[in-house]
Amino acid sequence: MALPRGGVPIGFEVAHALGAPLDVFVVRTLGLPWHDKLAMGAIVVGLWYADFSQTTDEEVHDLLERARGASHAAV
Repeated sequence: MALPRGGVPIGFEVAHALGAPLDVFVVRTLGLPWHDKLAMGAIVVGLWYADFSQTTDEEVHDLLERARGASHAAV
């Protein structure tokens, strides 16, 4: 299970390495009324990543399709 959008690339690699299926766990951001783009639910987030750029919807769809194809091939 991966959290969209940014967790999907990591979840894809883990699922691929384990030969496991990949799916997403859709959650809602807990935002602040006076800051539309600020989430109050984050605890530690992009400091430890070499690249913490935004994952696009297209990237998420592509990885989920690739994972779906790999899990069907393994069955």
